[in-house]
Amino acid sequence: MKKVIALSTLSQLGLIIISLALGIPSLTLFHLLTHALFKALLFITAGRIILYASHNQDLRLIGLSSPSIPITSTSILIANIALFGAPFLAGFYSKDLILEEILLNQTNSLIFFIAFFATGLTAGYSLRIIIIILWTPKHSIPCSNLTDKDFPIITPMFLITLTAILGGRVLN
Repeated sequence: MKKVIALSTLSQLGLIIISLALGIPSLTLFHLLTHALFKALLFITAGRIILYASHNQDLRLIGLSSPSIPITSTSILIANIALFGAPFLAGFYSKDLILEEILLNQTNSLIFFIAFFATGLTAGYSLRIIIIILWTPKHSIPCSNLTDKDFPIITPMFLITLTAILGGRVLN
């Protein structure tokens, strides 16, 4: 699971490089910061889910019981939908501005298609992670009795989730 989250940064790095090539460094920094925010939240929640699934990282074998850890489930859901740019979350504002600049500039058609294709792939693997982790029934892996009462972990997770919801509009 951590590999999927780590390697998913490559498509975002492509958008960052494209925005640098378009000559908009402030937008590049904005997207870099919002992406770092989601990745931090995804890695925190992935760690919690891996701990919950008895240290198993195979996505095909993890089925999460959302009611048992609602804050973690909500956090990974919000982080993933913000990562692919769902409207009115922080990722929407940064990606939308980059894609808008690509459309408004007289750029090569190939760059246009690559950027929009990468954005579509991001939505695809984010939705796949959400479906596999949150809505697939539990498999044979014995899960620990983890709850969302571990406040040293839950507090930053909650704050980062709140920032993912409100941060894009504030930073924009």
